[in-house]
Amino acid sequence: MRIKPKWVGIHYKCGWQKIKLKIAALLLAGLFFSQVTPTVQAFYGDIDDLREEVAPSAGVSIPVEWGDLPKKLRMLGVINLTLLNESLSEIRGYDLTADERSLFYGNSTGFIHLDSEGKIFLMYVFWALGLANNNTILNQHAHMFQNYTSPVGQAKYGSIEILRLTAEQQALVEDVALNSYRPCCNVPTAVTDCSHGFAALGLVEFLAFKGMAREDIFRNLLLFNSYWFTDQYVDIALFLEEQGQSWKQVNSTQILGYSYSSLEAFQTIKKYLVESNLYDPLSEKYLLDPLSRYWQPILILLTTIFAISTVMLAWFLWRRWTPDEEYVDSEGTADEDSEVQSSRIHL
Repeated sequence: MRIKPKWVGIHYKCGWQKIKLKIAALLLAGLFFSQVTPTVQAFYGDIDDLREEVAPSAGVSIPVEWGDLPKKLRMLGVINLTLLNESLSEIRGYDLTADERSLFYGNSTGFIHLDSEGKIFLMYVFWALGLANNNTILNQHAHMFQNYTSPVGQAKYGSIEILRLTAEQQALVEDVALNSYRPCCNVPTAVTDCSHGFAALGLVEFLAFKGMAREDIFRNLLLFNSYWFTDQYVDIALFLEEQGQSWKQVNSTQILGYSYSSLEAFQTIKKYLVESNLYDPLSEKYLLDPLSRYWQPILILLTTIFAISTVMLAWFLWRRWTPDEEYVDSEGTADEDSEVQSSRIHL
């Protein structure tokens, strides 16, 4: 009796089995990634692209003229140019520029310009204004700086009426100040517990005094925050992009609220970026390309596919070379029957 290898009987099935194996692998991959990896709306080749959206390197101009504000601050002693020059030299490495100095000696028609270097000058100017201007907001909150002056002047806390606001303008200032935050603190602008808080309040007061609308004040305050806390707002912008919202289309009032711009909110957002493999706190790098972000699940998937392929290959080779008595040649059976009959005739 001749025994036929089993692969002869199953060779026509191999093509269909390969197709089924590929389909199974694709289904496995789809199921795996849908369960392991988070939803991705967009990838960035470079975080600097997003940083440029948040705080443009060329700077931005706020369409409000300086007028005589810097000159008034100098004449009232709110800003001492010697102290201001020393502070700027220490922080940014160089003295007052000619353009900056000229603001304190005339009535300027130039707009407020904000960029990565000018932000320091603006912080000191509006810090001095926010601390010294006699506004009811300062008197409504007990403050650790009540007995202090700014580092660039001698004017006391809320001691001088620098900007006389109308009732409508004051209501606007209080509205914005109570509903805007910054990533360094958990208190609104109305509770000025740091230099940035004073500067934000001074800026809001000046913009309201100039007649700017509520939405525009929020938008320009967000610009100031974005230059003061660029890293934090880049993280917030990345978080929003993950939710399918472009930074260019954000609602400034919403972003400056507690849910995004407070210290607690920022810490929650940072935690999300870390847990979503968008940021590595050890290397302090953003993982925005697919390979860097998903290397762990990709490795697991490839290992799984390799293991399945190995098992399938071993099974195929075993079926190919192992004889099986179930597959018997019909010709062999006929020959055997003829031999039996012939033996019976001779007997």
